[in-house]
Order: sequence, then C-alpha cells, then structure tokens
Amino acid sequence: MKPMPSADSAVHPPQTVQAVLTLYRQAASPEFFDQLGAEMKLHFHNGVYSLVVVIWLMIVQRLHPKGTLLAVVQEAVRQLPPGLVRRPCTRLREGSLSSHAGAYNQARRKLPREVVERVSDRIFEQLMAGTPEARPGLGRRLFLLDGSMLLMPNTPELAAAYPPTSNQHGPSHWPVMRVLVAHELTTGLAMRPEWGP
Repeated sequence: MKPMPSADSAVHPPQTVQAVLTLYRQAASPEFFDQLGAEMKLHFHNGVYSLVVVIWLMIVQRLHPKGTLLAVVQEAVRQLPPGLVRRPCTRLREGSLSSHAGAYNQARRKLPREVVERVSDRIFEQLMAGTPEARPGLGRRLFLLDGSMLLMPNTPELAAAYPPTSNQHGPSHWPVMRVLVAHELTTGLAMRPEWGP
C-alpha cells in the first residue's frame, strides 16, 4: 500500500523548494553576499546562520505551510541545502545542530533592514534580466500596482508615524499603514513592497 503524502509535503513539495533554491543561488551568488557583508560591515559568526543561510531560511519560512521559526529551524536541522554553509561548521558536521529557534531568531533580528532590501532588489533585478517586455518596442516595463491598508495597535509611536484616518464621524482609533506592491506584468514578479502613512 502506498503511503499517504503528509499535509506538509502537499503544500510544500520538495521540488518547489529546490526550484526556489536554484533561483536563489542564481540571483544572489555567494560573491554577492560576501561583497554585501563587507560593504555593510556585517559580522556573522562562522556558524550555520550566515547571511546567505538566514535570508534563505526567511524565504523558506514564507513558503512553509506552518511559517513558524521553529518549523523552519527543524527543517534546516534535518536537511540544510548543501553549499549554503560555506565554512566548516562542527555542529552541522556532527549532526548536533540545535532544533531550537533561538540562534536563528537572533541572526534574523540582527539583520539590518537595508540588507534585506538590497537582497530583495538584487533577486528581483537578476530574475528580471533577460525577460521580454510586455509590449515589445515600448522600451519600458509595465507594472500592476496592488495596495492595501493595515490597522495597527494604537500606541503613541505608531499613531505619530501612521496617523489614523478620519471620515465624517471623526478620526479613527487605529493607526493605518498603507502598503503598495508593484507586480511586473510579463512575469508577475513582485518588487519589494513600499509602505508608509
């Protein structure tokens, strides 16, 4: 009798992760990460959670059906893609890497926002290179804009940064963040989102 596929494998098939990993490696090479790390003076320890691994795990976390830090770290402990960890790591080699999410969470929190933005922009640019225009001869790309609003907790800091909206009944209680994403028409690839008041 054939075993039933798990819920995780139905939503998160290995071939999808492998295809995304291939694109990730093509779009953001190890040399790019080395250059970025040196330019931004980032100091990651020689352990498992290097810059390239942390960004990869953030991508996998977004694709993972559970989407939790713990689920992604447990998956990384089971099978971290070969080649992502470039420096020898004793814990990985011995199979003693902890399945707790603390170290990954620290590495993720320590990433400056500018680094994540630059990696996102690099991946978008590299994936867009060589793709055809939506309308040949136009000389530019076409984008579909998609926006949304997020209501946030009413704290003095958030209310000052993202003023509540108002209508005929007066101001709203909730600070509002507006988010805008541009999707390239030919490929459907999304640029890095922009947000503000």
